[in-house]
Amino acid sequence: MHPLIEPKDLRKMPEDKIDEKISELRKKRNMVMRSNNNPLVRDQIDNLIASYTFELQERSAKRVAKQKDQGSDHDDLINVE
Repeated sequence: MHPLIEPKDLRKMPEDKIDEKISELRKKRNMVMRSNNNPLVRDQIDNLIASYTFELQERSAKRVAKQKDQGSDHDDLINVE
């Protein structure tokens, strides 16, 4: 986790807001690449993007696992012979 991101605040943040942050950071990264290409700044932006992306991936994995668990309850109801 990047030090500029509070984990509890990130967990409360809606997914569309996280997507906006990622998009915003990608624009800033491109600006850094075009202007001075400072590797330290670029690495920090990359770390921020990675943190937000990881949060989205975790949420997606939890959602899939939850759907899978809910779906398993109904697997026994249909008897195909």
